[in-house]
Amino acid sequence: MVEDVDDGEDENSGSGDRNQFRQPGKIFIGNLPGWVKKQEVSEFFRQFGPIKSVILIRGHNDVSRNAGFGFVIYKGETAENSAMKAVEFDGVEFHGKVLTVKLDDGKRWKEKRSEREKWLSGNDEKEYRSSWHEERDGSRKEFQKVLETEPENWQAVVRAFERVNKVDHLNFSIFMYLIYG
Repeated sequence: MVEDVDDGEDENSGSGDRNQFRQPGKIFIGNLPGWVKKQEVSEFFRQFGPIKSVILIRGHNDVSRNAGFGFVIYKGETAENSAMKAVEFDGVEFHGKVLTVKLDDGKRWKEKRSEREKWLSGNDEKEYRSSWHEERDGSRKEFQKVLETEPENWQAVVRAFERVNKVDHLNFSIFMYLIYG
């Protein structure tokens, strides 16, 4: 369930700020059947104008089905008019379900941008550590302990060092390429 939380801004500044993140020609569609495909949504909403893309959000438990909502983005100079016409179909039945159709308000873009800014500045107060990092830290601490307690036992030092997870440079290079291009 999504709650509308008052963030302390007055209503005029909140909606104006949100509209700056709104993508012209983009509509939100809710209450879609879980089995419906992009093609069917595209065919239904194409009557209002040319479509740039259809985005169906996948379900968490069953990725072959959608989560019941998505977005349609219209293209061209008439994109905003097409979206306005489509919004008039709010409450229309589509494959046995009553659709919710409204202009996308940019709320998700605003939230994502805010999260990104917090993450970049380091103010998000979250630790982004994987189990690999946890295991590596544990084995590094064990290695440090062996170095401090048994520095003359080179075999114990080598075994402890070998247990420390190392970065696989090939996979790391691929990962960096995927992120930064």
